[in-house]
Amino acid sequence: MGVILLTQNLRQSRILRRLHDRAQIAAGRVVWPSAQVLPLDVWLAQQWRDAAAANQDLRQPLPAVALHWLWRRQAAPDAPGLQDPAELGARARTSWLRLRAYGGDLDDITRFPLTRDQQAFAAWARGAEQELRERGACDPSDLARLLVEADAVPAAGSPLMLAGFRRLTPSQSALLAALRAKGWSVTQSRPVVNGHAAWSHAAPDPESERTTMLDWARLRLERQPDG
Repeated sequence: MGVILLTQNLRQSRILRRLHDRAQIAAGRVVWPSAQVLPLDVWLAQQWRDAAAANQDLRQPLPAVALHWLWRRQAAPDAPGLQDPAELGARARTSWLRLRAYGGDLDDITRFPLTRDQQAFAAWARGAEQELRERGACDPSDLARLLVEADAVPAAGSPLMLAGFRRLTPSQSALLAALRAKGWSVTQSRPVVNGHAAWSHAAPDPESERTTMLDWARLRLERQPDG
């Protein structure tokens, strides 16, 4: 039973799969099993679908376009003439997801005096939560928290390893604890710091900055064409 490697985002997954393939080629192999590397949110969506197939009471995740319009509708009545309600809604959704990821809810923030912006955010978020409930839907970016809240953590499967996470949110940590309680083997890789140096370049103007950046990119590609 192979290990499933979970990353923070799709870009990290692609890089790790590519590195795995290079290592197999360097070892002289012609064929090899594909590396099981997935972004955490993709793996969570798979587990939620499996859980929902057995429990029809679980909410259905809304697609990205539906979430876009849901939050846009909430922000639209309060959007000033020069601001895009879609952009305001997207920022509000990001803040709401962060609030939930850190174990908070709207009741926690509305107990204190709020600025007008904070009051607007709270109203939009309450409206979004109500619409999600009425639709029997949920936000797929909130599944780490929902799997634990709904007692929908799956039975143990292939060992899991997390890579690329600098710091776990409280909801992610709670999920890992719930997985381990179900018998999952869950580990987290830690980056090795070798004392690499960073440098900066101060360009006199934007055109020089672009030229320097392109020269740097060309040099990197010449040194490592498949980088």
